[in-house]
Amino acid sequence: MTSWASSPFEGEICYWWISFVFLQEIKEKIMVSNIENITTAERKMAQSSIELLAKHADEWNGNGADSIEISLGDSGEKMHIPVKAFDLLKSILGDMAEGKRPKFVTHDIEMNVQQISQILRFPVAHINRLLDAGKIPYHTSGEEKCVLLGDALMYVEERKKRQAEGVKLLIEEAQELKLGY
Repeated sequence: MTSWASSPFEGEICYWWISFVFLQEIKEKIMVSNIENITTAERKMAQSSIELLAKHADEWNGNGADSIEISLGDSGEKMHIPVKAFDLLKSILGDMAEGKRPKFVTHDIEMNVQQISQILRFPVAHINRLLDAGKIPYHTSGEEKCVLLGDALMYVEERKKRQAEGVKLLIEEAQELKLGY
């Protein structure tokens, strides 16, 4: 029987435990709201709402407006919803229709390099290089570098887009050279 101290997974287990404990500590900061226990009736309601929204999606998406006008019942009153809020609503309804519990994360949480490193699963040294190169904005508080969670997450999304574009380019070149892709 292997003891904890001599386990070949000791460092990995320790890292995951630290990450788990850290994420539990910031859970209250990150979570704005969490919808619990989606019922079957709520799933059906969310699905029918998505279907109704899909019927009108073309007229809303094609006009290039920054808001969407919705008529409220027979009163003739109209409400304007920002497109970004409307997209969030569609995402929430999609999650609910699938029985998922939507979670909302606020992106204006300020974190230090170690915390960002744990969330992104990048080494601290790599995060520091990204900050120093100006790839992720930051400011200093004393001697500590502080990063907004949203800025770090935006970097990751942009990186994923660049990777996808690179893969697409490689596939196109391989097809032009008739390499079987």
